[in-house]
Amino acid sequence: MTNTPGLIVVGVDGTISGDAALAFAVDEAERSGDRLEVITTWDTRTALTSLDAAYGLVMSPAEYLAQGQAERAQKEALERAMAGRRRPPVVRALVVRGDAGRVLVNAGRQGRLLVVGCRPDRRARGLLGRSVSRYCARNFSGPLTTVSPTWSRDGANPS
Repeated sequence: MTNTPGLIVVGVDGTISGDAALAFAVDEAERSGDRLEVITTWDTRTALTSLDAAYGLVMSPAEYLAQGQAERAQKEALERAMAGRRRPPVVRALVVRGDAGRVLVNAGRQGRLLVVGCRPDRRARGLLGRSVSRYCARNFSGPLTTVSPTWSRDGANPS
């Protein structure tokens, strides 16, 4: 009987919370031998105008910019998380257009664990109803780990 590696899905957004979630997910994937799916989302409230469509554009300039920023944020986060790793896990990196919470909940259904960062910040208390970690906690029925930006590899536990 062979032991097929599982899948850990992690949301990354270029913030300190996203970096902590990615570091936790990489540590867990190294420990367990699981594959890692790193997802960064982007979206804008802009759309193509009729003039854009007439010139054959597929996305508006604002959409290209948002997608490029998401790609850079993910690449930089992966470089930070993988630095100095002896046995880095197999990683599939995806940059997806859409609402972060919905994308992560849907992707998480394919994995054994969904990992997201959380932002315990007094200024954000009024926004908690719109936070990705809160959305995932309310809508994901599988194993979920939320990681505080204060989590560290040297002994602190995720929240």
